[in-house]
Amino acid sequence: MLNKDTFHTDPAQYQLANQGVAKISVPPAPEAMDTLRGELSTFVCDGAYADGLARILEGYLGSIGKGSGAPAVWISGFYGSGKSHMASMLAALWSNLEFEDGATAEGLIPHIPPEVAAPLKELRIAAQRAGGVVAAGDTLGTGPSDPAEATLGIILRAVGLPSDLRAAQVALWLDNLEVLETVRAELGEKFLSDIRNFILSPRFADAVLKAKPELASSPRELRELLKTQFPEPPPVTVDLLETVARQALMLGRKELPLTLVVLAEVQQFIRQDPSLTLKIQTIAERLAGRFDGRLLLV
Repeated sequence: MLNKDTFHTDPAQYQLANQGVAKISVPPAPEAMDTLRGELSTFVCDGAYADGLARILEGYLGSIGKGSGAPAVWISGFYGSGKSHMASMLAALWSNLEFEDGATAEGLIPHIPPEVAAPLKELRIAAQRAGGVVAAGDTLGTGPSDPAEATLGIILRAVGLPSDLRAAQVALWLDNLEVLETVRAELGEKFLSDIRNFILSPRFADAVLKAKPELASSPRELRELLKTQFPEPPPVTVDLLETVARQALMLGRKELPLTLVVLAEVQQFIRQDPSLTLKIQTIAERLAGRFDGRLLLV
């Protein structure tokens, strides 16, 4: 017998879907779905992975609705030890990500041990009582340099809003007018690009006036209204992060959803900068303490 014969899959004939490098991008882009599917179907949910997932889920479930907040989680380990892979699997399981053919994250993983399956089931039951689930995540340093702005953008993207604050404020305004989904449907795939260019885009003005004609007598008048009502926003403070994140998470819901926010490569992002370290600490304390235990920061 050869060594390769002891493996379930011949390593000489199999290539890792992610080439050995896991990346956090939640929700995943369409082009990343095949890679994520490969990661899920080969995920060995055992040992430290299973123990870590169980501890994270059980700790979170014990905090929901307690008012004291959900304790934030720090995944530690040496370079290449699988920290991002674990966080990526957690995010996929959190929302039980569904693929085009109906396959789900839970269904793709070959074996989920009872100590992980049980809290996942409890999470699903708790989500039915709350406002559903939201999973958000990305790598710090690939977007805005300010951690509060970057974190807010990650949350906004996860709920289908533009990641830049000004355009997101316009979307939230449309939601208050009860026409956001009508405008989104009218613009289709162009929604995000048009709302980012809301002052100049004729398509955006036409879609808004079609949904709410009493707002203005013409597209030009609407653009002037938007320009006045939505000037360049101030820098994103932790207070603003909390306020807008709460508004975004409540879109289309009566209650806050059970929310996972994953920030990857935090150590590399803060380097040894005391000011960045303090900002990350403040963000973690605020997100963990102000959402009634429904938001978990990893």
